[in-house]
This record gives sequence, C-alpha cells and structure tokens, in this order.
Amino acid sequence: MRFDSIDPQLALGIVNRSKYQQEEEPGFLDKLFHKNRKNEASPFEEAIEKIGRDVLRQEIQDDEYILAYTLDENRTDLYVVMTENYLIIPDKDIISFEDVVRYGLFNELEPDFSQYAEDRLNIPYDPTFKSEYEGEDTYELDRFSILFSYVDRFGICYRYTIYMDVADRKEFYEYLSARLEDKVDWTDPLVLEGRFEEDPLDNPYYKMIR
Repeated sequence: MRFDSIDPQLALGIVNRSKYQQEEEPGFLDKLFHKNRKNEASPFEEAIEKIGRDVLRQEIQDDEYILAYTLDENRTDLYVVMTENYLIIPDKDIISFEDVVRYGLFNELEPDFSQYAEDRLNIPYDPTFKSEYEGEDTYELDRFSILFSYVDRFGICYRYTIYMDVADRKEFYEYLSARLEDKVDWTDPLVLEGRFEEDPLDNPYYKMIR
C-alpha cells in the first residue's frame, strides 16, 4: 500500500526527552566507568541527530519526492519511507543515497517461509490470520519481508529487512533505482515477483558482497 504523504512523526517518532534522563542512582560500575546505558541513543536516533530532524521533516513534506509503503494503514511500524535523498526505515536506520556504492533488493538469506509466501501470494496481509501448521506463527508477516542491502565507499555492507506487498515492489524499485541511477545495482528480479531461488545460496546478495 502506497502513500504519497505522511506525517513526519510517523516516520521519525517523537522525541522522548525523559529517556535521556537519569531515573535512578547509577550503580558502582556505572560510576566507575562513567557509563549510563539509558543515555545511549539507538542507531535510528543517532541518524536523526546527525542529519537533523528539521532537515528530515522537510524531506518528508516534499510532495514531489515522498513515497511511503506499508502493509496495513493501521500498522504504522511497517512503513518504508523514501525521500529525495534518504531511505528511511523507521526505528532502524536512515540511509543517505550519497553513501551507497552498490545495492540491491533481495530475498531473505534463509527464507524458511518461502513455501508459505508462495501459497499466499497476492493475498492481502492479515495480522489476525493463524496458520494451521505448527511453527508458522510469524510467517504471515515474514512472507512480506525482503532485504535492502548496500555497500558503502569503505566496503562496509549494511543489510535491512523491510516489509512490502509484492504488488508494490516493482514500483518501489523503479523509484529507488532512479534515486541510485549512478550506483551498481544487484537487485534480484525474483524478489520483485514474490518468488524465491530454488537454492538460497543462489541469492545475488552473495555476489554483491564479494
């Protein structure tokens, strides 16, 4: 499901200043090493701080470039947000397109849910659905999971799981590849169609990271 406008708060979250305050007397080791784990920001919060919340708000409010995808309009935690200059994976990270050298969309590396996903292909996400088979409790969400991975100029590889309807993937890929048109693209055509490699080791991800 695609949205052409969203509230920046949905993508960036709310600043919770209380989480950065000391709520209890630190222990001996905390005092000794001057550490307060409650003050440690997540990678997502660090990315917001580095780029600037106001900068990101402006990017998200730019109607010419903003695109957001979710499985269910009531499940805002599943957003994938693309702006002119950033790919925002809420609560996980914010990727600057400038940092990308090579990239791709891939199937998960060990998709034990692949048969389940193929059996329910083109069936909308139903968070209330319960499989009759033991061990498939998480598959209803898992079947929508794909990897976005990229390698930066230092040769470091980053990998993120995102959730997206198969019907949205080709469109998303078109916009993503347009933002990254001068980068090396290793996207797996199968993932755009909701299909899987017969042998997971044939996943093009492994060739990208060589």
